[in-house]
Amino acid sequence: MRTRLFAILPALLLLVASAVPAAAALDDAKMKTVKGEYEKTLKQGQSTDDFQLRIRAYKMLEGADHEDAAKLLIAALKDEKHATCLRTICETCASFRAEGVVKLFVAEAAPKGKSPLDNRCKLLRTLPLTQTKVAYDGVLAILDDKKSDLQFEVAGLDALALFGSAAAPSKDRAVVRLKHSFRSVRIAACNALGAICEGSKDEATATALIDLLEKGDGNDVDYARQALMKITGVDCGLDVREWRNWLFNQKFPNAKEDDPNRPGATSVKKPRKTTDYFGNEITAQRMVFVIDCSKSMLEPVSGKDRLQNVITEERKKVKKPVITGSDTGETPEEKKPEEEAPAGPPKDERKNPGGEGKRPLNWSAIKIKWDLASQELINTLESLPDDREFTIVFFSTNVWVWKPVLVKSTPDNIKDAVLAIRRIKPDGNTNIFGALMKAFSLTTDPKLSEKLNGKAGPKGPVTGEKPAPEVEKEAIEKGAESIYFLTDGAPTDGLITDSENIRAFIEDYNSSRKVQINTFYIGDPGQGNHHGTSLMASLAHDSGGVYVDLAQEGNGR
Repeated sequence: MRTRLFAILPALLLLVASAVPAAAALDDAKMKTVKGEYEKTLKQGQSTDDFQLRIRAYKMLEGADHEDAAKLLIAALKDEKHATCLRTICETCASFRAEGVVKLFVAEAAPKGKSPLDNRCKLLRTLPLTQTKVAYDGVLAILDDKKSDLQFEVAGLDALALFGSAAAPSKDRAVVRLKHSFRSVRIAACNALGAICEGSKDEATATALIDLLEKGDGNDVDYARQALMKITGVDCGLDVREWRNWLFNQKFPNAKEDDPNRPGATSVKKPRKTTDYFGNEITAQRMVFVIDCSKSMLEPVSGKDRLQNVITEERKKVKKPVITGSDTGETPEEKKPEEEAPAGPPKDERKNPGGEGKRPLNWSAIKIKWDLASQELINTLESLPDDREFTIVFFSTNVWVWKPVLVKSTPDNIKDAVLAIRRIKPDGNTNIFGALMKAFSLTTDPKLSEKLNGKAGPKGPVTGEKPAPEVEKEAIEKGAESIYFLTDGAPTDGLITDSENIRAFIEDYNSSRKVQINTFYIGDPGQGNHHGTSLMASLAHDSGGVYVDLAQEGNGR
């Protein structure tokens, strides 16, 4: 039912590369013929604004391995704006192997390239798929360039991850960035180290990741944990004491349990407060909840008994307190689940302030999908630790927000949010793209949120353009670390309604932000993948989030 999907863009590109057929390099005569067909098809696609024709043109150059083909792709990279077309251009670049040709791509992907910054970063993430040394050297040179923009650092680390264990001699470039001031760089470094050192039980790298696990103050701790799991083959959760014990046992396999040098043997540190959303542990400091309020949310909840069992089991997985300090001792005794709370109007004070437990769902009051969605959101908000920052995006045909900025999870703010949720009456269609873009535009700074909102209307930000690099940097540090996105269907309204185009656009838009998109699907099992599950799973997969299918138990995703 729930799957942790930490395969970010590099993993997806590896899959794409394996699907690109190997082809013999074109000679000059054949290249001339292909070029003519390419230019004819591309021109037709541009004149009619038909992105499918443009995609067909770019695919004509697959495996050409000719400098003229590379120059055509680089020229397209400068002008193309459609997300799916840009992905196709990079997939085609990944099919080339000739050293001289790859050098052209390296030069364009570098900070001095002439294509838009985002497109160069996309090409940089593609370079390793050419499987050439010149690509490897190019990635390292970009990471070592002190003048590289923040986005290049993130893209360079994403690229380094693709080399896997072959990049082991260069792992220190990722280790040093675990202390970077920008969260997205730390996350990219975690992902790179997990890929490079997978299965190695590398003590030095594990130590650096455990340090981040201890000092991290947002969902970067979750990425550190995932990297540690890949490297060590074990999962100690977010408990720093357990990870340090593992490290101690690696160094001293014959040590006794009462060894005074064992980490955390004598002192106790207060556990970090946490809560969950449909069994998904919330580690983010800043978050946006995105909730579907379309008319279909008035439909009855199907399989309520099964749902109750599934959600209860999922919540048990996050009952253990989270330890974030190295000076830790025994785990406090778990609290027993509270009695089911009766439905009723919001109270003046939260049921479980500070994340110290969560009100169980009142299943007798859950009749329709909106009952389930709203009650779980309210219970989650009421159990949020006081130091978190959040807001809520509601969407149907239009998109609107509870607060236009992220605010502290104080009792007053929680009370106000609960009142807003209770006032919602589901109606309209499903504008998934507008809701996602609105979530990306919200920060802790009102003026910054205004800049990110761009040209906005009732259906949300409509330009879809990335902000200037300096604004993007601010957004990384002041915007959401995680999005919790709940829907019961496929996109039926908004600027983009095609699921594949939404996926390609959001993946590109989020490539530098590293916002975790956790998705929750509460549709009907009989509707199948075409009704929204595929898009929800993909959004989580591409961003390193969690996909929770509440419509079907044990779906194997």
